[in-house]
Amino acid sequence: VRLTLANLIRQGQAHLYSVSNSYEVHKIFSLLPIAYCLLPIAFP
Repeated sequence: VRLTLANLIRQGQAHLYSVSNSYEVHKIFSLLPIAYCLLPIAFP
């Protein structure tokens, strides 16, 4: 089965999107405590 380049790119984008989506969520949750610590400094 020969995949066209467009199909390959579309599959790659979908995979990247799902991976980066879960990574972003994880990153946001791990940054929340830091953000709470920095907020009083940034906005006195």
